[in-house]
Amino acid sequence: MLLFVAFSLVLLFSFIPIIVPPITKLIVLAIKKVDEDEIKTRQELKNLKEELGTFSAMDEFARHAKIQRKINKLMEEVQKHTKTRSDVFVAVKMLVSGVLKAIQIIISLSLIITYRADPVIMLPLDWVTPWPLWKILAFPTGIEGAVGLTFWLIVCRSVVSQSHRLFGKS
Repeated sequence: MLLFVAFSLVLLFSFIPIIVPPITKLIVLAIKKVDEDEIKTRQELKNLKEELGTFSAMDEFARHAKIQRKINKLMEEVQKHTKTRSDVFVAVKMLVSGVLKAIQIIISLSLIITYRADPVIMLPLDWVTPWPLWKILAFPTGIEGAVGLTFWLIVCRSVVSQSHRLFGKS
């Protein structure tokens, strides 16, 4: 049972990088909505660009230059709004990632502490006794021939990481 729980948690935690962007996007959309000023600015920008295409720059240079200056000013405003939203997105993404990593660490540590005396699996003694590092394998149980939860979590994490690399999800 512990074998399955540990592997399932490691597998679940491996999907944290995949679920962070959608969660972040939802939070940012709730926090930093596109306001009416930005919508009006974008619409005005679109209208000015359409107007700019209706006449020749050579024939009406002054009008063209005036509209181009307005377009440049509006583009700066739009870029400022976009940068603000991008900054909020990055900050929220870091916060969500940090919280999920903290949860992962807390769950892993609580599992290790709770099941520190229980072996995940018992191996035949002739498999592990000649091996000089059996104590690492059995950590924290200290039982000869046992595979401890700490070592099992490391093995599971390695297997999941290699699987992600093989199947293109990293």
